[in-house]
Amino acid sequence: MTNNSTPYIVLIADYGKGDPAFVEVKQHISALIPNARIEEVSVEPFSTIQTGFWAHQFAINHSVFKSLKRGGNLMGVGGTFLYINTAPRKDDLSPREDNGGERLVYAKLSNGVEVVGVLSGESFSYIKPLITELREINISRNGSQFRSRDTFPIALRAIVKKSYEGILGDEIDNEAIPDRTMWRVAHVDGYGNLKLSTMCSEAGFEEGEPLKIRVGNLNRYVEAVYSKGIFAVKENQLCLAPGSSGIKGENFLEISKRGASAWDVLGKPKTGAEVAVERFRSKAKTLA
Repeated sequence: MTNNSTPYIVLIADYGKGDPAFVEVKQHISALIPNARIEEVSVEPFSTIQTGFWAHQFAINHSVFKSLKRGGNLMGVGGTFLYINTAPRKDDLSPREDNGGERLVYAKLSNGVEVVGVLSGESFSYIKPLITELREINISRNGSQFRSRDTFPIALRAIVKKSYEGILGDEIDNEAIPDRTMWRVAHVDGYGNLKLSTMCSEAGFEEGEPLKIRVGNLNRYVEAVYSKGIFAVKENQLCLAPGSSGIKGENFLEISKRGASAWDVLGKPKTGAEVAVERFRSKAKTLA
């Protein structure tokens, strides 16, 4: 990375939407990496599923950036970095010593994106197939309730500056990362569309096939149809369709109600809620 390049850092954390904690962390990062451009993404408290989903989306967006040119230079020339902190401390439910938590790790992805993040739950599960290198980061996992502000930015600076010696520790087998859990709500967007953890290539449904869908604690199934897109149905129709997230041909599924909110219809589920889908006019087949 040259001195005049701008590293692009995406901070994904569960501090809370609009929480001043984001400003505190960005202040510390900016003090250590003054030329960085930092974006923030808020996920629901303790939701490593939502964290992992957006880590994957922002990682694959880097490949799109590289295909665009501005003034003869490729976008992202300073590097794209993900800084992930959703740390529910559920790896050990006994009392913690000195605010200890899950370990901080480094990942290098096949498209050049570099990741510094807490290895917790499914935070790395969605990018697992893209990881070419996974390493421990030599930094204390104790000493602060707010490690992503007080401690971890030091490691992020080292990675951004390519100062790997001393900061990167032992290699970690990718199998230390759990696989992505299928048929879960990964995100609810501002329109009430439910982005799922399952790709369209994994669904096994045909266009126009009638379905029944139940999500989370909803005590009934709601009629829907499998369509080729969320606008490929009539107004007020509930559908399951390839959504806008993921790679073309391997888009993640979305449940949508055209012109309305699928989230309202399906009981206002939280991220992580289980999704059950059945074929409407055949023997029940639950995919959850």
